[in-house]
Amino acid sequence: MKYIVIFGLLASPAIHCKICSDCKPYTSCPASFSVVPELDDISPKEFKEKYCGVEYINGNRIPKVCCSEVTTKNLDTHPNIDLLPTSCGYIDNYPTSSRVVNLYEFPWIALLSSSTRKLACDAIVINKKYVLTTAFCAEKLIPTYVQFGDYNPKSETDCMPGASNICENFIQNLTIQELIPHPEKVLALPNIKHNIALIRVNDEIDFTHRNIAPICLPISEHIRSANKINKTGIVAGWLLNDTNRREFSTYLKIPAYIDEPQKCIRDLEIKVDSEASFENAFCGTLSSEDKLECNAVNGDPFMSIDKVNNVNRYVLYGIYSHGLRRCLKNSDIYVDITKHMEWILDNIRP
Repeated sequence: MKYIVIFGLLASPAIHCKICSDCKPYTSCPASFSVVPELDDISPKEFKEKYCGVEYINGNRIPKVCCSEVTTKNLDTHPNIDLLPTSCGYIDNYPTSSRVVNLYEFPWIALLSSSTRKLACDAIVINKKYVLTTAFCAEKLIPTYVQFGDYNPKSETDCMPGASNICENFIQNLTIQELIPHPEKVLALPNIKHNIALIRVNDEIDFTHRNIAPICLPISEHIRSANKINKTGIVAGWLLNDTNRREFSTYLKIPAYIDEPQKCIRDLEIKVDSEASFENAFCGTLSSEDKLECNAVNGDPFMSIDKVNNVNRYVLYGIYSHGLRRCLKNSDIYVDITKHMEWILDNIRP
């Protein structure tokens, strides 16, 4: 009888199939029972907002919902929520050329090094003790220290592009106390998932200098439950040259947007049976067609400007996970931070 009610609602001309990266039969998404209408308590508006299609299972036509949007938890009462700073993601409006990052624009991007490989991965500062990176970097690079505030590691003093009188030479290097890769990680294509890791450093990160600061995380339920397809943002990082080495004198920001999972499946030639590989990741497409500009390194951020405490701030939406070498396409796969917020909060400590 419940299915009759549901499909009576779906027959309405006002309902549309929503597009999302984790469209699942509602029976496979436990929390979705709260938005599936009952005979005595029909709430069609909420159900229609989550509806994304149907699937036939054992001969039954089962409605599908955007699972992450009905499982979003309120994190405001999480016991570790106060460990994340409220001063974060500040937007520096100093004018620069369209693609070049200015000296203080993204002070949360840090560099990871091991005893054998220097500056091999990137990481993102989230509070005074932790950075985020990929599980791949944590387990393959096995970094031993994090370098903060270095705009150009090839130069002792960094100056603002186009303003040689604005310079910075404060750099902080901290050793690593703990590597915390996600316990359910899978790092083999095509089913890479939970490619994320926390890194705890041995001392506090110094936020008294303008070139080191944390980014905001997608804590609010509004941000985490919103449909992200076509969400615009910026991917930032240092350019890779023809020998796959980073040109630290070329620090770029590229406009990007979150695309349909099928775009990455097609561009990256991923052999998958469904969109399940994107349950905790998203497809990010660079708006620039210039292949020189679309090289990313594990740990590079996908950032977007959102309201945080009613003020515009940069929020970390994704971390670069993998794509095609030599940048044959402009689409890459990013770890979805909105899907990992509870795990992050569960694993940080004072």
